[in-house]
Amino acid sequence: MGQALKYMDDQEYNAQRDELISRFRKSLSQPLAERYFGEDELISVFDYATDLNDDYLRIEVLLCGARFYPESEELNQRRGIFYDTLSDTARDSFIEDNASQEGMIWDIMRLRHNPPSDDKAEESLDYLLSCYDTLSDEDMIQLAQLTDTLGQYAWLKKSEPVLRKKVEFLPVALYELGVAADRNDDAEFGIRVSEELTRIEPFCAIYWQLLARHYSVAGDDDKADQAVEYAIAINPDDAQAYFVKASCDLQAERPIEQIIPTAEKALALAPDNSEPYRFVASLHRHAGNRHRAQQVLREALTRFPEEALSFIPDIVMDADDADNSIDEILDQFYRLQVDNSEAIWVSWVHFLSSMGMAGKAQKVVDCYYRNSGLRLPATVTAESYFVNGRYAECIDQLYDMFSESEIPMSDRPALSVMLLVALCKNGETDRARQLVKHYLDTVSISSFPTVASRLQYIGSLHVFRQVSDMLDSHASRRTWRDFNPLFL
Repeated sequence: MGQALKYMDDQEYNAQRDELISRFRKSLSQPLAERYFGEDELISVFDYATDLNDDYLRIEVLLCGARFYPESEELNQRRGIFYDTLSDTARDSFIEDNASQEGMIWDIMRLRHNPPSDDKAEESLDYLLSCYDTLSDEDMIQLAQLTDTLGQYAWLKKSEPVLRKKVEFLPVALYELGVAADRNDDAEFGIRVSEELTRIEPFCAIYWQLLARHYSVAGDDDKADQAVEYAIAINPDDAQAYFVKASCDLQAERPIEQIIPTAEKALALAPDNSEPYRFVASLHRHAGNRHRAQQVLREALTRFPEEALSFIPDIVMDADDADNSIDEILDQFYRLQVDNSEAIWVSWVHFLSSMGMAGKAQKVVDCYYRNSGLRLPATVTAESYFVNGRYAECIDQLYDMFSESEIPMSDRPALSVMLLVALCKNGETDRARQLVKHYLDTVSISSFPTVASRLQYIGSLHVFRQVSDMLDSHASRRTWRDFNPLFL
């Protein structure tokens, strides 16, 4: 059935679906041979599990289907759909091993396997549609997803009259058209098909939710409110309805404090769905409630460890610098990350630093070293140490880079200033004097070929002369502690 609901209102459909899913989950503790479900029931469970991105449930459905209905064409197609979401390699192997299979879903998977060029995409889709007189619900759903993959929303919209004639159940086509319009911010078209949906099935809450989103994008906040309130009235326990309401309120630029309770309601009703956690945490973050944002994200990390890579960066952002548990969470991120290339961690350090989160940037630097045994580039680590007041480590990094006796200052005026200030703040005034003398004696503006590099030199010269005067006047340790020529 996909996401469209057929021949029943939301509450009846949800009750039957939940009862089926509950029976199937309970059966998973039994031997495979003792799990008795009809072919249509297995297809329904699979489609619902696809909506939830629950691969475990989908695999168990396919195992049952292979045992009890080995000749089922629809379940075999679901195998292809599963492999398609698993990886391109798995899908391509499955397509090659089933080259003789016929049907629209097979043809769709072949187009995913071997997509047409942009200039041939419309022609390929026209031909595909012309080959079939009728489209099942799943045919329509997969066709809409294919057009999204190919970037052919315009073709899908243009094909509306033909699709209306060929689909077995019109609301499925209208719903998929409405969802595609939502993805492409086409509110005018989306409102038209969604309004038709609500006339055909006035007690289907997801159709009213879709209509509300389109009204919201169109800027018609009053109609968006009416649509989403109707959806809630149909099914007051539907988490998605509250999620849509909160999204519409956000689009209407209503106060965050007014939106948060609605979003929290969505979270309470659907604790097994990861998306509301992100939304609720972002609202609390914008409202300045970092502690609650942390709570929400850490609960999500516990519930959805497989999605840790998407939660951990936000957890780090919201944490206090003194929170030592962040080190453990960062280590977890490192272990889970497939690509731990230096560039990824450097970009993270730069991002946190640009947000004024120097303490968190330092934790990322330390995590990379702790887990890889390697230092990030000296320019990155030295700056992080400097900003966080770890001057001895900053000095070591820069001297490792330059070498103590022969510093190529003409190439690095900014780093030379950083080294000089770090030496002074760390109480190493003798080395600071040597550095000042070397810099003022050997470096001149002619060493710098570009305007940008000359501006850096002029700035560095100002700091070096200022430090030289302070050294000559024997500035106190307290004076050096307060010295802040870089205004950090």
